Amino acid sequence: MWARWLEVALGAWLLASPWIFQSPRQWTTTLAAAAVITLAAISCMKPKLPAHLLTGAIALALGANAYFTHPRPGPPEAQNDIVVSLLLLTTFLIPNQAFRPPRPWRNPG
Repeated sequence: MWARWLEVALGAWLLASPWIFQSPRQWTTTLAAAAVITLAAISCMKPKLPAHLLTGAIALALGANAYFTHPRPGPPEAQNDIVVSLLLLTTFLIPNQAFRPPRPWRNPG
């Protein structure tokens, strides 16, 4: 479940980052942030629902948009979007019950 809370925190950072970096193209980042927060919250409320897996698609789209729509080196807001998308890609595969031991270890015998 901790991975979902990390996704919520990354989504909150994405919501704040357009205003921090004074980005003129803030709607793509804001929409991605709202989607990440919503999917992580849904996955927290219903742990069996794998809604957080859609976060991977959003992270890929966010990173690709930031990478391919800016010249090199990208501006700070594009670099931020790329880093956050990579962090989201590292966390979206972590299952909700990652803190629990494997099922065979819980029921020995």
